[in-house]
Amino acid sequence: MTADATDRNLARGAAAASLLVLVALFWPAVQRRMFVYGDLGTFFLPIRVFLADNLARGITPLWMPNLFCGFYAHGEGQIGIFHPVRWLLYRFL
Repeated sequence: MTADATDRNLARGAAAASLLVLVALFWPAVQRRMFVYGDLGTFFLPIRVFLADNLARGITPLWMPNLFCGFYAHGEGQIGIFHPVRWLLYRFL
């Protein structure tokens, strides 16, 4: 076996091991069994679900009644309600 073949086999082995580790780490997220905390679980995910539900029903989500006793969702810059990419992608949530 030449040095080039040994290097290729070593690189393939390292890539396979890295892929195996990544799959093992992200497997709970793929199965939706992952606990989320902080801003992700208490702010961003509820907003994304709210936005996806309203867009699926054909409603423009201007008011978010479920968080913080309600607030204007279109004024929240991190949501990006009127961004065209979000309108396309949120129907797949």
